[in-house]
Order: sequence, then C-alpha cells, then structure tokens
Amino acid sequence: MFLKIIPVRVAGPKKEIDTYALLDDGSTVTLIDSDLAQQLGARGRNEPLHIEAIAKTKVEMKTSRCVPIKLRGASNSQQIYARTIENLQLSPQAVTKQDIDGCKHLDDIRHKLMYDQAKPKILIGQDNWHLLVATETRKGHRNQPAASLTPLGWSCTASELVRSDNTCITSKTGIIKPDCCGKNSKQNAEQLRKRHEEVNNYGKKIDRDVELRNKYKEQMKALVNKGYAERAPLHRTENRTWYLPHFPVINAMKPGKYESFTTLPLKQRRVAQRPSINRP
Repeated sequence: MFLKIIPVRVAGPKKEIDTYALLDDGSTVTLIDSDLAQQLGARGRNEPLHIEAIAKTKVEMKTSRCVPIKLRGASNSQQIYARTIENLQLSPQAVTKQDIDGCKHLDDIRHKLMYDQAKPKILIGQDNWHLLVATETRKGHRNQPAASLTPLGWSCTASELVRSDNTCITSKTGIIKPDCCGKNSKQNAEQLRKRHEEVNNYGKKIDRDVELRNKYKEQMKALVNKGYAERAPLHRTENRTWYLPHFPVINAMKPGKYESFTTLPLKQRRVAQRPSINRP
C-alpha cells in the first residue's frame, strides 16, 4: 500500500532542508515535526493542539505552535502555516522500480515517483487543501499504482500491488502458478510460514494487551451499532455464508491509535477492506 508522499524542500529563517510530506485528505490540520521546525528556525504563536479520532482516542499538545514555512516541490513554492507536534511518527515508505514495472501509464514519470525509505516530517491536511487537489491523474488497472499531479509534484498511491515476479498466487485469478515449485518454492514456503505465524500472534497479542483488547472491542461495537458489521450467529447457517476475518493493526504513524482490517479471499477481492481508519 502506498500513501501519497512527495519529496519537498522546506525553508525557514535559518536554512532549507530536503524532506518528505504526506498528503492526507483525512486530516483537518497541517503538521510539522517540532525538531524540523526548530532546525528551520520557524517561530510562531503558541496554540494548544487537540486531536480526536475514532474510539475516543485523543492527543493533547499544549506546547504546539503555529509556524510559517515555505514548501518547494517539483514545480513551484508555497507559503503555508503548520502546527508543530513532537515526535511526528510517520512510517517510512519506498517506491521502487519493481513496484511500477509494467505500468505503461507511468513510463514517462517513473523517475519522479521512485524514492527510497522516505520518512515524512510534514503532514499536509485540509487546511491547505489547495496542495492536495490533483490537476492530473494517471491510472492503469485496479491493482496497479496510480499517480496524481499536485502543486508540489507527482505522488504515487496504491492499495494492493501485483508485481511481475514468481509468486505462487496471482491476484487476478487466485490460481496457483505451475512455476511455484521452482527455484523460489523454498522462499515462498518460508514467507507463508511467517505469515501464518503473524496471524497467530494477533490473537496472542490481544490476550496479553488489555488496552488494545478494550479499544478494539469499542471499535467492533461501533461498527455493529452503525450497521457496518453484524455479529456472527452461534448456530450453523443452512446456506453457504461468507465471513470476513478481522484483526487490529497498531498504527505506527499515529501512536495510540489502532486500525481494524478485514480481508477477503483472492477470488472475492481486489483490495483489502478497511472499515475504519483513524484520522487526526
């Protein structure tokens, strides 16, 4: 999965620094890491920051400041205001040549989309909506990455990718390929074993972590109350019934918040289902 991350040069009174920005349509406020703002020499008035998300998750930043910064993308510069936040934990992301191989709709801009281990220090929200709006989009098949041209440059986004490698199962058909037992079969078997172990660990983690268990129960209760989910019957149904397995994911980008994921078999899906996403 790719989030909309783009390289930018951010400028302040002291210096200019190259970093990355996350374009987040679900956030109502633009954030900048406090350490980065300090390096730039960006100063502003104190404005306590209050962030509230799903399951009554709240973050209070009494020392937050509203600072002016200048962002320079691939084509132009933008003067904006951002709120400082300590230890802005946004997960690093990489877009490699392998990720966009075979995507003819991206051939002429692939060099503008690729980067390695980009860790955003800025999150751009709806208070700077003009930086989020795409003036051009490129899209191929549903399971291929798409690209959007914003005032700060091109960004790449994708849900589940199907790469041109020798994996055993294709997302288009869900059929095992004949070359599965070739030279990569041992590697594929090891990957499958690790995935199975990860799934088993989810249940163990919920049993151990009381806070996670309680918050996840709140999320599930909210989904049921809103009609997005229903409890599975205790008795066996007469007809064939499909059930969606669900599990919690700790959101490393936003500490203290959790996401609920459900998945479908390959024949029934193209992308993972995300019934609830925590946003600041």
